Amino acid sequence: MASLLDSGRRLRLVAAELNHRAENAPATVQALQTARGPCPVRFSTAFSARLLTGRGRMN
Repeated sequence: MASLLDSGRRLRLVAAELNHRAENAPATVQALQTARGPCPVRFSTAFSARLLTGRGRMN
């Protein structure tokens, strides 16, 4: 029974972390766009490069 309760707590913690990261995603994109300036091509190139260098990392 205790392991079932621990599993439930872990699941809630993971769900809360996922929700937190999902809520931060739009702010991250906005910050990147602001830092890159108004040129959509430069932003797209820089953002794509950032996604590729961060692939596989969740921290």
